[in-house]
Amino acid sequence: MKKHDHFNRSTILAAFLLVAFCFSLLPILYAGFFAHPLADDYSYSSRVHHAIANGDSLLSAIAETVSYTYLTWQGTFSATAIFSVQPAAVSSSLYFLTPWIMIGFLSFSTFFFFETIIKKILHSKTSYGIIISCLTLILSIQYVPSINQAFYWFNGSSYYTLFYSLSLIYLTLLLRMRSAPAGKKKSFDFVLSLILGIIIGGGNYSTALITAELVFLLTVIAFYKRSNDRWLIFVSFIVFLAAFTINIIAPGNTVRADVVTGLSPAVAIAQSLLYALGKICAWTQVPQMIYILSVAMLSVFIVPHCTAKFNKPILAIIFAYLLFASQLTPPLYAMSSIGSGRQVNIYYYSYYLLISFSVFYLCGWLHQRLTENGDPKYASNRPGLALLIRKNLWAITIVLCIIMGANAYEHGLLQLTSFQTTKAALDGTLAEYDKEYYAIEEKLNAGSGNLVIEDIKTVPPFFSDLDLSEDPEYWTNKALANYYELESIKKQPPQR
Repeated sequence: MKKHDHFNRSTILAAFLLVAFCFSLLPILYAGFFAHPLADDYSYSSRVHHAIANGDSLLSAIAETVSYTYLTWQGTFSATAIFSVQPAAVSSSLYFLTPWIMIGFLSFSTFFFFETIIKKILHSKTSYGIIISCLTLILSIQYVPSINQAFYWFNGSSYYTLFYSLSLIYLTLLLRMRSAPAGKKKSFDFVLSLILGIIIGGGNYSTALITAELVFLLTVIAFYKRSNDRWLIFVSFIVFLAAFTINIIAPGNTVRADVVTGLSPAVAIAQSLLYALGKICAWTQVPQMIYILSVAMLSVFIVPHCTAKFNKPILAIIFAYLLFASQLTPPLYAMSSIGSGRQVNIYYYSYYLLISFSVFYLCGWLHQRLTENGDPKYASNRPGLALLIRKNLWAITIVLCIIMGANAYEHGLLQLTSFQTTKAALDGTLAEYDKEYYAIEEKLNAGSGNLVIEDIKTVPPFFSDLDLSEDPEYWTNKALANYYELESIKKQPPQR
């Protein structure tokens, strides 16, 4: 009866958090109806936009974009292909799909990952996976460092948020293959992993590097344990490496390296370790403390039934930290910085995976230390902390919600993504931004030759203007002119 009561409580809590998560997305997705293309959206999708308008081959336009970029700027072939088909290239009215795509993939990948880990590998309740997924997503989305570049700018968000999500799906598929019996389901996971391996290998270097590290580790473990799936994982890893190699050796990378200045490998690695520590410290505030406590409480119910050994906590945490820090090395090596907001976003997403892994491992180690001299059967079912949490689950949940709510009201309410988007909708900022953009677009569609236009003046804090310059040779001006087939575009100087 007690187990049944706890099952109902965890299921109800999971359903409550799922509803709360979906509700929190409403203002964020609503704001997407007022978002419009920016900067590189125009430069990468111009060929596709013209091909659709003229009835030419779409595949040829994508191939030309990928080929030109590969030879002249960067080797990220799969990312470039995705950039070229941004929704507005088909119709400007479709750009609202951008946050739906980014949040959709981020949400699916997170649920898919935790469900696989908790149910398939740890053989625990699905409700636990839903709870930890909802908590992770709520914090990841509400406190994301750069809202615009995470969800509303297709080029920036697809390059990082989307590729982070695809990488998480890819890694989860490989984990599923380890726990699934041979059959159609395993074959499907394998084929899909090959496709995703190619896509991720042709994406941004931070995501590709950490993916390579994790898949290499999975391959080593699979061969060490002589798993039946070891050759499938190995083949998937080789395909991924081949795609990543094609990405790295692109002639365009050399061209780009001449434009930006990077750090030496040793200095880049050292700085990535320091920057990673700084980010972890800066991001660990009251909401994240509550997240840590929540993961610890869930771990109390899960770890007693785990057969894995948690006997090296220090090494495990150091490994997780080094893995987290390795994401920062590619941009430091290439351009002497950890990247702009869109790149910092994926560090922030993975921060929660680092926390959940570290807390779970520590709880497993503590549990095994406390019970190693006792009867395992008795230890896994004995009363104590687990019973205390189980009996007071709702009270603990309410207290944590009050603490988080009070903290958000006092310190971080204005920072919440849902609050910012709601405020912009209520004060008319979104509507004015939308109106000004369409007025500019009307002039661009009707114009010819050399055009002088004003940039957007009313900009919500999570959107951006068109970044136009009074210099018609500025890259954003040239991208917009090429997209709308104009000779040049110049920003109108301010009135005096």
